[in-house]
Amino acid sequence: MSLDSKITSNKNKENIKEFDILRGFAIIFVVIIHTFGLVYHYNEGIEYLLTYGIIFIIAQSAVPIFLFISGYFLRLKYVNQNSLKSIFKSRVKKIILPYLLFSIIYLLYNNWRFNLNTNFLEGIYQILTFSVEFHFWFLGLLISFYIFFPLINKCFEKFNKVKLLAGSFILQVIWVVLEISTYKQFLFNPDMQVLIFFIKHTFISYIFYFILGMYFAENYNQIVDKLNNKKRLFIEILILIPSILLSYYYIMDLVYFKLITLPLSILAILIFYKVSLYLKERKIGNLLGFFGRYSYGIYLIHPLITSLIGQIFEIGALFYLILFINVCVFSLCIIYLINLLPYSEILIGKVRK
Repeated sequence: MSLDSKITSNKNKENIKEFDILRGFAIIFVVIIHTFGLVYHYNEGIEYLLTYGIIFIIAQSAVPIFLFISGYFLRLKYVNQNSLKSIFKSRVKKIILPYLLFSIIYLLYNNWRFNLNTNFLEGIYQILTFSVEFHFWFLGLLISFYIFFPLINKCFEKFNKVKLLAGSFILQVIWVVLEISTYKQFLFNPDMQVLIFFIKHTFISYIFYFILGMYFAENYNQIVDKLNNKKRLFIEILILIPSILLSYYYIMDLVYFKLITLPLSILAILIFYKVSLYLKERKIGNLLGFFGRYSYGIYLIHPLITSLIGQIFEIGALFYLILFINVCVFSLCIIYLINLLPYSEILIGKVRK
């Protein structure tokens, strides 16, 4: 079977339910990070860290999972196509335009909420640097993958896939070590903050997860057969537990945290994909898939909902759990209602039915 026909045979898998479920897990993890993470913002005690901290650690796999999914679908759609124009043309309405509109919404909200006086040029600068709101850094990262995807795709087609996968892992580790070194050396140097930001959020810092998705797209059937092995799942969970504990130990160490969570993120991608396969025919899978289909809109709006709802409840033992549930429910409901409006894809991207 030729490469084109091999990949084309996987085209019918673009809409398979497990990827919606996997997206559902990932977006819920994002909300967990931005709600349970407030435990550290409010300097809560050890009992809070033990109850919320472990879940917070597992949720760190959110970005790796999303990048894994992006690599998978970009490889399927653009096999042997290396046109940057075609990639961006399909994503202007899906990704970039909703980002621009939500950036304006957050600029207006932040100016009202925090009594800011952001002028036009400052607003443009924040939009171009993905700094209007804290979570937009991920879109900057994603767009950098779009920009370099033709090069990545060409390398993927030219070189041995397994060696390229291993090489991307080594490259990511080296880059993260460089990031750590730069962060420690120039953290308090205001002139070097742009460099630190670039090194921290460039695509090389997450390249392995993306290449893993591409590799998965090309070897889907063989990989899924291996993933269905229950013994492998048992071994992966056994390895995952010490990875979680090690990450928990370094949870407050912003310098080494990304490096420490690397093995955890790889295992989480495999394990939660397996779980997604298992949940395909179950009702909870339908709910997670529903979250997954609306994940981009939820990603865009959830910090706004978090800010609004967070002011309602008193901080206490159940505050973070209540906040998380409310943010998930209200974000999903609002995005669902927006999707019913004409031209809703301009604001929240296109939702697959």
